[in-house]
Amino acid sequence: MKSLKYLLFLVLIPWICRSQSISGQVKSGKKELEGVLVVLNEGQEVSRTDEQGKFKLTSVSFPARLKFKFTGFLTLDTILKQDPGSPLNLSLQGDPLLLNEVVVTGTRSEMNRQLAPVMVQRIDARLLERAQAANVAEGLAFTPGLRVENNCQNCGFTQIRLNGLSGPYTQILLNGRPVFSALAGVYGLEQFPASMIDRVEVVRGGGSALYGGNAIAGTVNIITREPLDDRMEITAGIMVLPGGRLDHRQNVFASARFGRTNLSVYAGNRERQWWDANGDGFSELTQLSLQNIGLSLNHDLTRNQKLTLDVSLTRENRRGGSDFDLAPHQSRIAEALGHLNSGISLAWEYRNPNQKERFSIYSSLRHIDRASYYGAGGRVLSPTDSLTPTDLLAINAYGNTRDWALAQGFQWNRSLTATLRLVAGAEWQWMKVKDEMPGYDRIIDQQSSNLGQYAQLQWDPNSRWTFLLGGRLDAVNFSGVSQLGTFTSFPSDKQWIAVPRLSVMYKHHQNWKFRAGYAEGYRTSQVFDEDLHIESVGGAARFVKFSPDLKPEYARSFTASADWTRTRINQQWNWQSEFFVTRLENPFLYTGAIEENGFAIQWKRNGSGATVMGLHQEWRWAYRNDLQVQAGFTVQSARYQQDETIWEDTDLFEIPAVTTRDILRNPELYGFGTVEWKPNYWNFSLNLQYTGSMKVPHVVGMTGINEDPSGARAQYTRLVQTPDFMDVGIRAGRSWQAGGHYRLTLMLQVGNLFNSFQRNFDVGPERDAAFVYGPLRPRNWGFTLQLAHR
Repeated sequence: MKSLKYLLFLVLIPWICRSQSISGQVKSGKKELEGVLVVLNEGQEVSRTDEQGKFKLTSVSFPARLKFKFTGFLTLDTILKQDPGSPLNLSLQGDPLLLNEVVVTGTRSEMNRQLAPVMVQRIDARLLERAQAANVAEGLAFTPGLRVENNCQNCGFTQIRLNGLSGPYTQILLNGRPVFSALAGVYGLEQFPASMIDRVEVVRGGGSALYGGNAIAGTVNIITREPLDDRMEITAGIMVLPGGRLDHRQNVFASARFGRTNLSVYAGNRERQWWDANGDGFSELTQLSLQNIGLSLNHDLTRNQKLTLDVSLTRENRRGGSDFDLAPHQSRIAEALGHLNSGISLAWEYRNPNQKERFSIYSSLRHIDRASYYGAGGRVLSPTDSLTPTDLLAINAYGNTRDWALAQGFQWNRSLTATLRLVAGAEWQWMKVKDEMPGYDRIIDQQSSNLGQYAQLQWDPNSRWTFLLGGRLDAVNFSGVSQLGTFTSFPSDKQWIAVPRLSVMYKHHQNWKFRAGYAEGYRTSQVFDEDLHIESVGGAARFVKFSPDLKPEYARSFTASADWTRTRINQQWNWQSEFFVTRLENPFLYTGAIEENGFAIQWKRNGSGATVMGLHQEWRWAYRNDLQVQAGFTVQSARYQQDETIWEDTDLFEIPAVTTRDILRNPELYGFGTVEWKPNYWNFSLNLQYTGSMKVPHVVGMTGINEDPSGARAQYTRLVQTPDFMDVGIRAGRSWQAGGHYRLTLMLQVGNLFNSFQRNFDVGPERDAAFVYGPLRPRNWGFTLQLAHR
């Protein structure tokens, strides 16, 4: 009898454990929701609801975990312990402002945005669309405290400014990995099309305890789209600039599921003609040709283990200056660059079945090969022409740069108790850059490594208080050589650096949250992106020289914020206010510019100290998913502790030095606003960006002064107070069901409607190409057409 029981049990096992199917319907109130993403057991099976809100899963074994995700609604996470026996009837609660979305950047772990002890700003794909952004860089300005600016007329070098500090003070991550090297920081943000971005998470204030030394102003984490289900998008658009200059864009994104494997691919192409603002024959917007392709693959090894592979390849050619029909060395002035940017990332992740533990191992590698030309004074030579020194310099102004960035490490997340959570890990970053320009006798050859170990403990003693304590210990080691003409320096450093972090959050009732934080950070005296960027000033290329006694830079930052939310049946409100202070010790400064041996120079040195402080404000309101309003601004002060010299003539011409207490290119007031209205199949939006007046440097040639016998010429830097700008954009669109699951969308748009744009660009071959400020583009108009299937 006992043997019979065992036999019966063995026979019934396949029947008991076999996969079953479940179905159901998802609504919001009485309205069926089409397109809701239904995820079984973290991706074991994925489905979407149809036009009646219905779904079906066919490979369910119990217990089963179901997640229902839909943009503009709270994610519903439920566990079915057994077969419900009948179709499920589910209702999603609206969250049009995405206040309760999961974020990862603030604490390096997945958390509800409202419960995170560190304030995280979120720029999603919808906001990138409203901003008419072609790439990541063009959509970042719609967050308080963050600006994107153009720093060069010739090559279009852009950088972000966060909390009043320039680009190198911000750590840029790609899917949480620090693979943005010194060279990638120059043009890298423009090489990521907006169509491949799921969201961008921004954490203002110091984050070096988790992400390394450069996270002084904050952290920008670019998170790409995950392959979750079968879908396809084909997008084509065109933008028309003044004078009929065109900017074409085409993008394709597709994802599919094959058993336990999810795969997505994307490809893009962009072609932009150069544009001249003042009719002098020299460009203010560069000529651009960009192609990219990539794939993302997720494979479920088991129910609790996942393998992720990301591969990308970008080819970009850009050129600015003059005489675009000639070779660069035949032009009066030219900056031409060709980039081949390739990257690969592999990660393995394990999640404990009870969701209390998570462990991951990852490795990311990125390589950039850049062919460049920075030169001036070229001409078309005939067989009878004799070569002058200017001709030789123009012909030999070509160069090549190779850049490698490797990041690999592990991370462990563990819920120790009901009130204690631990994040710990180690990360090794290795970077190598070699920049050669034989014509200028310029070489930068640098190798750096950073072995970082970090730990962070989160304590929730009760429902009101949350405390976060963390720290990182970095073993920094870099060495290299920087040569320019007869000047050679050997920057190097090897030291241990410890950086702490402390955050606290207090929840007052349900609507109010108060946060405060303290963090430290550092920047070593190695090569950063601005050191690899070369500008044309006065008809000559301008390079950076490193001071022999350059010291590391240290920072201490403090933030305090208030966050109020309110949700009613059809409406949602949110108000945030944040005060910040950042104190810099030994800040890096650039002092120039005297022209030597046919090129201009800037000295990179340490200043005495600086303080940046300010206040961010942001308001958001939404009525269902039909109407959204968002606005924010920043008031700030950025000052050195004492007058700092930004130009001196080294006693060659007896010209007074130029000094300032202000950190340049920092407006005291800037902000943004967006409105979006979506009645039925229509979509209307308005966006604006305000940039206040600021001081910017302007390098001008000193006429009437004889040249020094050494060949040096005077280049005088003056300070210019800019006007303020209001960049307004409008957009209108309509969608149509094109049969089955296809949807066709047409968008018409006008950018910078009132042409609020810089009016006083320099002219001619001896212009200061860095004298550029204000909005990125003049008035433009265009359309976008998208065909989507899911």
